[in-house]
Amino acid sequence: MSKCSLCGNEYDKPFTILKDGQSRVFDSFECAIQALAPTCAHCNCRIIGHGVEADGTFYCCAHCAASAGHPEIHDRSDGTDRPAQRTKSNIAKRRAKSVEAKVPIHGGGLKHMLKTGLPPGIEPEQFWDPGSQTLRKKIPA
Repeated sequence: MSKCSLCGNEYDKPFTILKDGQSRVFDSFECAIQALAPTCAHCNCRIIGHGVEADGTFYCCAHCAASAGHPEIHDRSDGTDRPAQRTKSNIAKRRAKSVEAKVPIHGGGLKHMLKTGLPPGIEPEQFWDPGSQTLRKKIPA
Protein backbone atom coordinates (compact mmCIF):
# COMPACT_ATOMS: atom_id res chain seq x y z
CA MET A 1 0.00 0.00 0.00
CA SER A 2 1.15 3.52 -0.80
CA LYS A 3 0.82 6.69 1.24
CA CYS A 4 -0.87 9.80 -0.10
CA SER A 5 1.63 12.65 -0.59
CA LEU A 6 -0.79 15.17 0.90
CA CYS A 7 -2.77 13.57 3.72
CA GLY A 8 -0.61 10.54 4.52
CA ASN A 9 -3.48 8.08 4.15
CA GLU A 10 -2.42 4.54 3.24
CA TYR A 11 -4.59 3.34 0.37
CA ASP A 12 -4.65 0.17 -1.72
CA LYS A 13 -5.63 1.97 -4.96
CA PRO A 14 -3.49 5.10 -5.16
CA PHE A 15 -2.56 6.90 -8.38
CA THR A 16 0.57 8.77 -9.39
CA ILE A 17 0.80 12.16 -11.07
CA LEU A 18 3.99 13.26 -12.78
CA LYS A 19 4.37 17.06 -12.95
CA ASP A 20 7.51 19.01 -13.80
CA GLY A 21 9.60 15.85 -13.46
CA GLN A 22 8.34 15.12 -9.95
CA SER A 23 6.16 12.12 -9.15
CA ARG A 24 3.52 12.36 -6.42
CA VAL A 25 1.15 9.68 -5.11
CA PHE A 26 -2.43 10.50 -4.12
CA ASP A 27 -5.34 8.54 -2.66
CA SER A 28 -8.06 10.81 -4.12
CA PHE A 29 -8.67 13.53 -6.67
CA GLU A 30 -9.49 15.81 -3.77
CA CYS A 31 -5.93 15.54 -2.42
CA ALA A 32 -4.42 15.88 -5.91
CA ILE A 33 -6.43 19.05 -6.59
CA GLN A 34 -5.52 20.52 -3.22
CA ALA A 35 -1.82 19.85 -3.83
CA LEU A 36 -1.50 20.67 -7.54
CA ALA A 37 -4.32 22.93 -8.79
CA PRO A 38 -3.53 26.64 -9.03
CA THR A 39 -5.39 29.09 -6.80
CA CYS A 40 -7.48 31.99 -8.12
CA ALA A 41 -5.66 35.25 -7.38
CA HIS A 42 -8.96 37.00 -6.60
CA CYS A 43 -11.20 34.59 -4.63
CA ASN A 44 -8.58 31.98 -3.58
CA CYS A 45 -10.58 28.98 -4.82
CA ARG A 46 -8.82 26.05 -6.50
CA ILE A 47 -8.99 26.23 -10.30
CA ILE A 48 -10.16 22.80 -11.40
CA GLY A 49 -11.35 23.72 -14.91
CA HIS A 50 -9.67 25.84 -17.56
CA GLY A 51 -9.73 29.14 -15.72
CA VAL A 52 -8.23 32.27 -17.30
CA GLU A 53 -4.80 33.87 -17.21
CA ALA A 54 -3.92 37.57 -17.36
CA ASP A 55 -0.34 38.86 -17.14
CA GLY A 56 0.85 35.52 -15.75
CA THR A 57 -1.79 35.49 -12.99
CA PHE A 58 -4.47 32.78 -12.86
CA TYR A 59 -8.15 33.38 -12.17
CA CYS A 60 -11.02 30.89 -11.92
CA CYS A 61 -13.30 32.95 -14.21
CA ALA A 62 -13.58 36.19 -16.19
CA HIS A 63 -15.53 37.82 -13.35
CA CYS A 64 -12.61 37.39 -10.96
CA ALA A 65 -10.13 38.58 -13.61
CA ALA A 66 -12.25 41.70 -14.26
CA SER A 67 -12.59 42.33 -10.51
CA ALA A 68 -8.80 42.20 -10.25
CA GLY A 69 -8.37 44.83 -12.99
CA HIS A 70 -8.51 42.83 -16.24
CA PRO A 71 -11.84 43.77 -17.89
CA GLU A 72 -10.58 42.58 -21.29
CA ILE A 73 -10.89 38.92 -20.19
CA HIS A 74 -14.19 37.27 -21.22
CA ASP A 75 -15.60 33.77 -20.66
CA ARG A 76 -17.34 33.62 -24.05
CA SER A 77 -16.02 33.94 -27.58
CA ASP A 78 -18.58 36.65 -28.43
CA GLY A 79 -16.89 39.03 -25.99
CA THR A 80 -19.65 38.95 -23.38
CA ASP A 81 -19.87 37.19 -20.04
CA ARG A 82 -23.57 36.40 -20.27
CA PRO A 83 -25.46 33.74 -22.21
CA ALA A 84 -27.23 34.50 -25.47
CA GLN A 85 -30.55 36.27 -25.09
CA ARG A 86 -33.38 33.84 -24.43
CA THR A 87 -36.37 34.66 -26.55
CA LYS A 88 -39.60 32.75 -26.98
CA SER A 89 -38.65 31.79 -30.54
CA ASN A 90 -35.22 30.49 -29.45
CA ILE A 91 -36.80 28.42 -26.68
CA ALA A 92 -39.43 27.02 -29.07
CA LYS A 93 -36.73 26.08 -31.60
CA ARG A 94 -34.69 24.26 -28.92
CA ARG A 95 -37.76 22.38 -27.70
CA ALA A 96 -38.68 21.36 -31.24
CA LYS A 97 -35.15 20.06 -31.84
CA SER A 98 -35.15 18.06 -28.61
CA VAL A 99 -38.53 16.47 -29.42
CA GLU A 100 -37.35 15.57 -32.93
CA ALA A 101 -34.22 13.98 -31.49
CA LYS A 102 -36.18 11.86 -29.00
CA VAL A 103 -39.13 10.78 -31.15
CA PRO A 104 -38.42 9.89 -34.76
CA ILE A 105 -41.43 11.12 -36.73
CA HIS A 106 -41.30 9.47 -40.13
CA GLY A 107 -44.07 7.76 -42.03
CA GLY A 108 -46.66 8.35 -39.31
CA GLY A 109 -44.39 6.88 -36.61
CA LEU A 110 -45.76 9.03 -33.82
CA LYS A 111 -49.34 8.24 -34.79
CA HIS A 112 -48.46 4.52 -34.82
CA MET A 113 -46.84 4.77 -31.38
CA LEU A 114 -49.83 6.54 -29.89
CA LYS A 115 -52.30 4.08 -31.43
CA THR A 116 -50.48 0.80 -30.70
CA GLY A 117 -48.00 1.69 -27.97
CA LEU A 118 -45.27 0.13 -30.12
CA PRO A 119 -42.22 1.76 -31.72
CA PRO A 120 -42.41 2.66 -35.42
CA GLY A 121 -41.90 -0.33 -37.70
CA ILE A 122 -43.17 -2.87 -35.18
CA GLU A 123 -46.65 -4.13 -35.87
CA PRO A 124 -49.05 -5.52 -33.25
CA GLU A 125 -48.46 -9.07 -34.54
CA GLN A 126 -44.86 -8.70 -33.42
CA PHE A 127 -43.74 -7.93 -29.90
CA TRP A 128 -40.70 -6.66 -28.08
CA ASP A 129 -39.16 -8.96 -25.51
CA PRO A 130 -37.50 -6.64 -22.98
CA GLY A 131 -35.78 -9.54 -21.22
CA SER A 132 -33.71 -10.46 -24.26
CA GLN A 133 -33.77 -7.04 -25.97
CA THR A 134 -34.87 -8.67 -29.22
CA LEU A 135 -37.84 -8.43 -31.53
CA ARG A 136 -39.77 -11.71 -31.84
CA LYS A 137 -42.72 -12.84 -33.90
CA LYS A 138 -45.77 -14.08 -32.07
CA ILE A 139 -46.38 -17.78 -32.60
CA PRO A 140 -49.76 -18.38 -34.26
CA ALA A 141 -52.24 -20.19 -32.02
